Amino acid sequence: MFVGDEAVGLIDRAEHVRPGSRLFDFGHAVWFFVPVGQEGGALDEQARRIGIMCDAYGCPTDAALDAIEERVRAALSAAHASGRRGPVRVFGGLLDWLLRNGPSIRAS
Repeated sequence: MFVGDEAVGLIDRAEHVRPGSRLFDFGHAVWFFVPVGQEGGALDEQARRIGIMCDAYGCPTDAALDAIEERVRAALSAAHASGRRGPVRVFGGLLDWLLRNGPSIRAS
């Protein structure tokens, strides 16, 4: 959403027709804007960007990472239920990445 040329908000309608929890939506924003995952660059740089975003919004890093994992698990479950092999592969890979690298991000 814009007021004139200034971005003032985001509307996420990808999965829900109702508002999600603030933390669930914040985790989604971190996941996409940092970006988090295999394609997000060096792990220490991702951790730094996650920290910046969490600090700016007053959200603990652990809570944001938990929300990202919750969202990825939900997407993976939906992909399995609908038999969509491509998304199963993508979300399964991201979940594996989070489980492998989450402890390092949390520690930094």
